[in-house]
Amino acid sequence: MNTLLSAVFDVVAPPTCLACREISSVSMECGLCGRCSAALSLPLRPVPSPDSVVRCWAMGEYGGVLGQLIRAAKYHRSLAAADQLGLWLGERVAGVIDVDAIVPIPIPWIRRMRRGFDQSDRLAQSVARESGLESLPLLFRKDTSRQVGKGAAARRELSPNVFGVRNRPMPSRVLLVDDVLTTGATIHAASRQLQSHGVQAVWAAVVADSRA
Repeated sequence: MNTLLSAVFDVVAPPTCLACREISSVSMECGLCGRCSAALSLPLRPVPSPDSVVRCWAMGEYGGVLGQLIRAAKYHRSLAAADQLGLWLGERVAGVIDVDAIVPIPIPWIRRMRRGFDQSDRLAQSVARESGLESLPLLFRKDTSRQVGKGAAARRELSPNVFGVRNRPMPSRVLLVDDVLTTGATIHAASRQLQSHGVQAVWAAVVADSRA
């Protein structure tokens, strides 16, 4: 019966690749068509990070299929794309981190309302599940400005005060999670704010590094 229902559903709503968004006539692995799946490589690697962060990792550069998936999550409101990216990131960092909690870097509340979800929070939840840790929303965004479209100098001027910290016990070691690393200013600001509230050490993991 499940096979029949699945076949009927594929006719009514044929599977669409999460990256290129093209309809596929064959079953897809991880939501990707064969072409996108073959083009995707996700080796976790350390990338340059602010001095407030012990180490930062990324799965790749912000381009190609990986960039398409990130944009699908952010701008096409694809929970499936966000969850898949978080699952991949969680699988890769689970063996290299030694922290107490996963902490998402939040977007401004007004953008969260428009999109219906916060992609970084969604990523962090998947990373937490894969690593067996808890995702703690310790930070909230106080400003509503956008980083997209700003020059590198303006991005680097981000103050730690753009983030607020929730009144709750702080873990000693955390892993910050975000989708894209551009200048490192957002991770630096978030890390400094957490450290000013009692966090001892901060690591970071992002889906993609756009600086390459």
